[in-house]
Amino acid sequence: FVMFRSFVLLLTFLTSLDFSNGETVSLAWVDPDTDDPAPPFQNKFKVGDTIVFNWPGVHNVAFHPNGGCDKTDAQILGSSTGYSYTVVEDDIGQKTFACDIGDHCSKGQII
Repeated sequence: FVMFRSFVLLLTFLTSLDFSNGETVSLAWVDPDTDDPAPPFQNKFKVGDTIVFNWPGVHNVAFHPNGGCDKTDAQILGSSTGYSYTVVEDDIGQKTFACDIGDHCSKGQII
């Protein structure tokens, strides 16, 4: 959902293990305060799905194990538009991705 021009969603990975039906989901990975309109993100993916993060300007994709914008133990996964992440069995549960450029995460660039 979109609230106050920003959105915060946690990814929930489903327990489906059918790799043959994985979908490619393209996300407009944008800073909702700057790059509006910010589309709502799908927040449920299954094993085998590939998430493609596309953006204009300067952004990145980081895994945030703490589930929020705290950069402690964050791992930068991609720094070029078109970065893709394929969901694997170890991802079942919740996983949080955010942009670590400036204050983009606190502005809502987090799923």
